[in-house]
Amino acid sequence: MTKERNTKWFLHCKDGASNESVAEAMNGLHGTDNFKLTTCADGVLRYLYEVSDYQFAKRFVNKNKKLFEMFVSTDDGKPKDCGFLEKKIGSVFLKLG
Repeated sequence: MTKERNTKWFLHCKDGASNESVAEAMNGLHGTDNFKLTTCADGVLRYLYEVSDYQFAKRFVNKNKKLFEMFVSTDDGKPKDCGFLEKKIGSVFLKLG
């Protein structure tokens, strides 16, 4: 029997306007405690929104990749940049670039 992994998705906003758009979209969906200063896997401190799932985060990244970055954390590890999750085929993620 395999252990189920606990995956969390995060958004990092690169400016005030993008931050406001995420906060507005999350209004009523999550508490304000989902926005925290977090040390990421690369050692950089970032303000991250913990979001409900991959699709929620990906909608923002698809709108403007220059304003949003998506991060993932597995089993409460430090969030990692998801820049490599550009293409998904079935349940397999391909690393591009």
